[in-house]
Amino acid sequence: MIEAYAIALKAENKNPEPGFKEWFYRRYEPKLKYYTHTQGNCKDERLKKFKLCKKKVPQNHTLEITNMHLGVLSILNDRESFEKELELWDLYLITMTKSGAFPLEAQRGALAIGYTAKTIMGLMKMAHIAEIQGYNLWDRKHDKEYQNL
Repeated sequence: MIEAYAIALKAENKNPEPGFKEWFYRRYEPKLKYYTHTQGNCKDERLKKFKLCKKKVPQNHTLEITNMHLGVLSILNDRESFEKELELWDLYLITMTKSGAFPLEAQRGALAIGYTAKTIMGLMKMAHIAEIQGYNLWDRKHDKEYQNL
């Protein structure tokens, strides 16, 4: 719903309703840590391997909430927060293996292909949202040449 609202406002060149920001964050902030799965401990060896301790963990819930938040930030013209949310792109791509797998999604048993497909679609959506705001995620460079979509 939020993403559709953002698209409609941009398409009609309109501003959000007064009080939208307060309304949104009153609902979003209390659930932010839960939905973004920020890790405080580092018992999982995979989190240590990718240096993800105390960071957002790249997985499907995080990607969905980040894309929704990017839509809101674009409505609010909050460039600084928008740029910070784009860090999730980098967290995902640094975990990508040479074969193109996202190991934190690919290990999910029989549902792994579905989670991987959802992740790729979410990353493409993020890249398009960013592109509209003037950011080119497609050409971002990471340590390894294969860490890109």
